[in-house]
Amino acid sequence: MKYSKIAFAIAILFVALSCTKKSDPELSNTDKLCGKAWKIVTATITPALNGTTDYLAGFDACQKDNLITYNTNNTWVSEEGATKCDPSDPQQVVKGTWSWNSNETAIISKDDGASSTDIDTLTILQNDGNTLKNSQVVNIGGKNYTIVGTFTR
Repeated sequence: MKYSKIAFAIAILFVALSCTKKSDPELSNTDKLCGKAWKIVTATITPALNGTTDYLAGFDACQKDNLITYNTNNTWVSEEGATKCDPSDPQQVVKGTWSWNSNETAIISKDDGASSTDIDTLTILQNDGNTLKNSQVVNIGGKNYTIVGTFTR
């Protein structure tokens, strides 16, 4: 009887352990970044530029719905969204290349056709596969500004 209780307890433990849900494998930073289009939802600039920290305030509505897609072959494509600045214009597309820095905390990006020194570094603040938030230091009129952009899918 004692052995059957132990065997029963082991059987219950085995069933309980085998029924626990296994966690999904952790996605890589590349998996979270690539394969779907990102749309900007907010962008701030510090210090304030022209009296505002809302960097998107200076963009036309037709620019705010543009999409960028990062691909696993280290290319990216930026395209106009549904709203075009001039409806009669052909679809505007900009392409480039990207790579991670050594510890995958920043994206190094370059537009096709840009000079070899015209490289953007986007420091990743959040990349969970649904939200991409990054910061970039830019020089405007000889003054450094930090732009923080948030994109969603």
